[in-house]
Amino acid sequence: GGPGDLVFALYRDPATGDALADGPAVDGSRGCVVGGAATECLGGTAADLMPSSLVLFHVPAGPRTRGAAVSLRDVDTEYFKAVEATLPTAGVRIATRDAAPPTAAAPDFVLRTTCFGRPDMHFVEETEAVAHRRFFGSRCPVVGFLAGDELGPAASPDFVGGELAGRYQTQGYTTVLGVRTDLDAPAPECPDLSLCEL
Repeated sequence: GGPGDLVFALYRDPATGDALADGPAVDGSRGCVVGGAATECLGGTAADLMPSSLVLFHVPAGPRTRGAAVSLRDVDTEYFKAVEATLPTAGVRIATRDAAPPTAAAPDFVLRTTCFGRPDMHFVEETEAVAHRRFFGSRCPVVGFLAGDELGPAASPDFVGGELAGRYQTQGYTTVLGVRTDLDAPAPECPDLSLCEL
């Protein structure tokens, strides 16, 4: 793969994620890598994975498409602010009142891995789902799963090992977004202008 590719990693146990993050496959030169551990306590797909199993989904970049990855730990309204501030710096054009960087491209689809320790973000207030619809628009699908730990870029010193910012690592209480962008896709539009004030 190349640096513009997007790779989604699904594994059974956190030790496999740690080994993957420490290996040469996850240094950014082969694409943006996002994923997480579908641990046994989550059931479903995880029940069929053997210990040390690793499943990779590779989405190659095209002439007009590329991948981007971000890791976010913020909650509640701070999550909105983090998405709005972080994605444009990763080259993703989002629905916002501010002008996007000229090199930014619209999201085509999003791969999401979220810590299952953030239930208030999913099942009660649905803060993350509202933020994703707000910034990615209604035409961009967002798919993924709840995880026992998350694999993505180290985003800030708040992470253990955060001094390795720009590198990939496993982390906890995080939402990791892998975004495929398309230079030819229409810019996302905010589906509900009332959400712009959050």
